[in-house]
Amino acid sequence: MNLADQTIFLKTSTPLELRTDGLFGQLAAQVAATLHLAWAEVNDVTGRSFAKGPDSVARLLSGPASMIPARARLIATDATLEWHFGLHPYTGEEASILELRVARTHLEPPDRLAAWTALASSWCEQLTPYWLGSHDTDLHAADNTSLALAASGFGIDRVGLDADDPAGLENNRGTMRYCANWLTYHSAALAERLDPPAPLPDGVTARELPGGTLYQLFPTPTDGRTAAGRQTQRAFRDAMGYLPAARREQPLLGYWQKRGRP
Repeated sequence: MNLADQTIFLKTSTPLELRTDGLFGQLAAQVAATLHLAWAEVNDVTGRSFAKGPDSVARLLSGPASMIPARARLIATDATLEWHFGLHPYTGEEASILELRVARTHLEPPDRLAAWTALASSWCEQLTPYWLGSHDTDLHAADNTSLALAASGFGIDRVGLDADDPAGLENNRGTMRYCANWLTYHSAALAERLDPPAPLPDGVTARELPGGTLYQLFPTPTDGRTAAGRQTQRAFRDAMGYLPAARREQPLLGYWQKRGRP
């Protein structure tokens, strides 16, 4: 079995309605220009059909807001940009969820990785998100599955220091998520849910932005696969008080959201 995706993801949830004022088209064009991508087609997962090819992308990005489906993805050779517009299924709050995945190999040049971090910062400023995170996709998936699936599905050995306590465990609290990612953004609303943080672990940087703080845990996303990187993840998680906050909020969630969570 091979579930490995070999990508880096950038994911966020924002209260903005991205279909108005051409904002979604601007975001898609920004991603393509910043990362040197060319969107090739639209895949509408809600069942509405678009003709394949560049014309479908042009119609989507330049047309009226009504042309943009509530859930779909843009596809490029080395990337996908997926979105879901509407009410958040856990909380009923307005939430536009964006997830960008780009092949690791596409981000290997140093200038591309710098462009990626700049893009993340820009999203934090443009979208006033509830939260934002960027991490190695396979490592994040492996941290949130069983030990056996981490090894067989993603080729990541979690046996050892964090076998029963994965550094990248994600606690999904609806529009907010508590997870120590390579890049981790706390909105002011998310920060209010946490106890006053302990000092940041060595090497973690914090950048104050309008509306919140963007943390970078280590220099590159692949550092999260090292013992030192995972130790930094865990130290950041503990300093921010993610697990106590998740336990406090547990009674607020329904049965299916509580299953398997601390």
